[in-house]
Amino acid sequence: MAQDRAQRIKVKIADAEHTVNAPTPEYEEIIRKAVVDVNKKIRKYQENHGDRSIKDILTFVALNEAMTAINIRRNLDALLKEVADLKEDTDIYLNSIEKH
Repeated sequence: MAQDRAQRIKVKIADAEHTVNAPTPEYEEIIRKAVVDVNKKIRKYQENHGDRSIKDILTFVALNEAMTAINIRRNLDALLKEVADLKEDTDIYLNSIEKH
């Protein structure tokens, strides 16, 4: 059903126009914000490494995004473990109160 409402939007990344499916307005917003972010990173790499090809710059941007995603996943995993540990500690504490 979401495909029925999908909207095709045009975005521009590194001076190349692309058509992307946005299944919801919320997803369209995410796409557009991601495009802005990617283009900022491309411009930054171009300023610092102007002698590199656009292919090299896009490779650096992709690597940077992948590294960021991995760090976010690691941080999320650590937080989820901490939440699970706190829940276990809370359950143990509450069970000890109930027994007294």
